[in-house]
Amino acid sequence: MKKESFRVFVALSVVAFFVLSVVFGLALIRAVDGIRFNAQYPMGTYVHHLGGQLAAGFASLQERDNVFIEADAAFASLDPESLLGELVVTAVPREYRDGATAQLSIQGQSLPMQWNGDALEARIALPLDTQFWEYRITLKSDGLNRSERIETYVYPLPGGPEVFGSPEYGTGMSWGYLPNLYPVELDLKFDESVMPFGDTARSIRIFAEENGVEIFSEAMQGGAFSMRREFQFEDGVPIVFYAEAEGESGLTYRWFLQSAQRRGNEFHIDGWPENEPYLRIANEQGEVVELTK
Repeated sequence: MKKESFRVFVALSVVAFFVLSVVFGLALIRAVDGIRFNAQYPMGTYVHHLGGQLAAGFASLQERDNVFIEADAAFASLDPESLLGELVVTAVPREYRDGATAQLSIQGQSLPMQWNGDALEARIALPLDTQFWEYRITLKSDGLNRSERIETYVYPLPGGPEVFGSPEYGTGMSWGYLPNLYPVELDLKFDESVMPFGDTARSIRIFAEENGVEIFSEAMQGGAFSMRREFQFEDGVPIVFYAEAEGESGLTYRWFLQSAQRRGNEFHIDGWPENEPYLRIANEQGEVVELTK
């Protein structure tokens, strides 16, 4: 009886070993085919096919190949006369020898970069509404030129909600005997720390326009403004609310806050309209730059 049990055990073991060998062999063939198939595609596809196990190592390898550890581009100031912004580009090389030099290529222009400690720096005058997504820096060190294309996004200047907080408004129900009389409620707090280019506001006012004509204006006192007031709305004609600050620099900033409008029997508060300026900057000569997001 014991010999019979042993023979059964041995037979089952052989069958199990055979099945496992077949499964393992098929898996190996699929893996080899996968590698062979992906050899014609970029490395990223190959890594993804293997389950992403090599992704972290591949990214680390790419990072080591970068010429610069970090790079940044941002508008640091504005010329009150020309209304051109000063774009500052900085970069920290991964490695370099004494006497290394660098060249910045941006917007079809090339200019040398200067050392500022361990970082390279270049300053260039550009319009504030310049939109670009990349620039290139070439580093010459120990007789070798190494170049890197850097993708970037220059963040826009803060809009009305960032500077004054999100406007609040009433229920939009008609008041009194006039069907087109609706309340608008604003509760604003000025945050001077996000004024463009570190400027300081000498005065601030909140105003409203209808068809480009100013119909309301009131000064903001002590960095706060609260209003609950009814306005007469014509059907389909928006009333647009703005905040305006006069800076110590001589520049005047006008931010869009919100637009209110009656459409039939409905009252709507609209946000910043697409493709319309969210910030308008004017100098003392009356020249204007308008920024859209």
